[in-house]
Amino acid sequence: MIKVIQLSDTHLSDIYGFFYDNFCLVAEEINALKPDLVINTGDLSLNGPDRPQDLEFARWCHGQIEAPVLYLPGNHDIGEEPGAEELGQPMNQNRLNVYHALYERSYWYRDVEKWRLIGINSQLLGTGLSEEAEQSSWLEETLQSAQGPVGLFIHKPWFLESPDEVPSPLETVAPSAVTWLQSLIDIADVRFVASGHLHQYRSRTISGIHHHWCPSTAHVNTKPKPGADPALGFLQYTFELDTYRVERKVADRTHPYTFGEILQHGRYKRLMDVPHRPVDVDWK
Repeated sequence: MIKVIQLSDTHLSDIYGFFYDNFCLVAEEINALKPDLVINTGDLSLNGPDRPQDLEFARWCHGQIEAPVLYLPGNHDIGEEPGAEELGQPMNQNRLNVYHALYERSYWYRDVEKWRLIGINSQLLGTGLSEEAEQSSWLEETLQSAQGPVGLFIHKPWFLESPDEVPSPLETVAPSAVTWLQSLIDIADVRFVASGHLHQYRSRTISGIHHHWCPSTAHVNTKPKPGADPALGFLQYTFELDTYRVERKVADRTHPYTFGEILQHGRYKRLMDVPHRPVDVDWK
């Protein structure tokens, strides 16, 4: 039996330290559960695309977790893919290189029990960068060689309600990737897709595949999707032979920040306009 924790959207920064205390509390809870592996599905940092120190600080923070940690980048780590450029931080090779220097590979797989757990970089999809084609070939080979069921981890959800819905690129993977993902998933016995990004919890089965949205540890989404809950927390997966179960863990001791609270209810338009709140730790 293997226990895996998924956390997501930690949004860590040494100068905008709003969410550092929440992360420390969650790290304590994770350590008490004694997992075999921890996976962060992206938005590790608050402003990684323009401030590599945020990425560095986020990596340092994860040193509080006693289990091995695997990472996936989100839009707040390496930038936004075409069609989803809300913050003016387009995904590019330089930003990806900065991430690689601190976190190594941005996609990976691990075999646990009879399962293959695969993490892919959703921010590459639709960019046309050489790494996008490399990841595509790698994913096809990795799915084909799986000897048992597969769990797929990704920052942005594959879709919200259905693969044929009207695209929502700010919330889901690039529209050009939806059909491609469907064709690849048909290769293997994909049982679930685990994502973050939306800062809310939801678990649904659509066309035979379980879709798990992991909540944030940083701030809640005040406009959750139908059937979703925005409370802070993380997910615990337990794998035994070729079966699994997933449990939601609510982080009760954390502060449920909202974006409106951080922006002081309209006083500031963007997070980067808010006065700094440095963390009181000697992390370097």
